Amino acid sequence: MEIIDSILFVGTMQDGVYRVNIDSINTIVGMQSLESAENLITIFPNPSSGVFYVRAEQTISSIEVFDLRGVLVLSQSANTSEVLLDLSTQSRGTYIIRILNDDEVITSKRLVLDR
Repeated sequence: MEIIDSILFVGTMQDGVYRVNIDSINTIVGMQSLESAENLITIFPNPSSGVFYVRAEQTISSIEVFDLRGVLVLSQSANTSEVLLDLSTQSRGTYIIRILNDDEVITSKRLVLDR
C-alpha cells in the first residue's frame, strides 16, 4: 500500500493493483473532527459475513459503501441513528464506508466482508 498525491495504491494477491482517490472517499477536515466522529460511530460485527450494524450518537442521513477501486457499491438513505447494512451480495474483501449527516461526512471507516 502506498499513497502518492492523494492516490492510494493497494496491491492484492489475486486481482493486481487498485487505485483509490483518497479525496473522493474521505473529506473530513481537521484531526479533531475525525477523532470526535470516530468515537461516536460503532460498526459491528466487523469483520462480518454480510450484515453490518451502524450506530451513531447523531442522526445518520445516508451511508455510502465503496470497494477498494473507489466504485460505489451501496448508497442507502437512513435518517436515523441505527442502520442495518446488507452487503451479502458483494464479494468478500475490504470496503470503505462513508457515513453522512446532511451531506457532510461524519466519518469514513473500513469494513471487512469475510465469508
